[in-house]
Amino acid sequence: GILVFIHGYNSRFADAARRAGQLSHDLGFAGPTVLFSWPSIGGLVDYTVDEQNAEWSVPDMKTVLASLATLAPGTPIYVIAHSMGNRVLTRGLKALLDEDPGKRRAFKQIVLAAPDIDADVFRRDIAPAILGKGPRVTLYASSNDKALAASRTLHGGYRRLGESGADIVVMRDLDTVDA
Repeated sequence: GILVFIHGYNSRFADAARRAGQLSHDLGFAGPTVLFSWPSIGGLVDYTVDEQNAEWSVPDMKTVLASLATLAPGTPIYVIAHSMGNRVLTRGLKALLDEDPGKRRAFKQIVLAAPDIDADVFRRDIAPAILGKGPRVTLYASSNDKALAASRTLHGGYRRLGESGADIVVMRDLDTVDA
């Protein structure tokens, strides 16, 4: 298979590349690992700039996912996104599947690790496009994630998908893990 990693907020390219390599090594992944690196500024106070850069990267994410699904037919694709990188992944994947639902078969597993996405936006706009009929989607959420708590505050108190606790997101066709 192919492993794709999408980094989160406050990640410089070198750090994201190291994290992708570490993930591949720790998982004992035998196939190639692809890093999708969107232009994070890599600074703690650059959150809103990173938000905009992540949004601008969605069409490129769609292109990369479509290319992988086309260039390696029959090869399972496993995707792991972290934090704000989940915005890039889920919106890019949604755009791809809206355009070509048949590409869904290429993706074996999608992992949403601590996703910094508005939980209600995910439920209403993203989940209907990416959940069900494959690929398997797993959400890892935590109530101890300080970055997600800060994001919630910055976004007017709107709950983040990666938060756990009493309002953890549980949906059909979504494997939810309270980490």
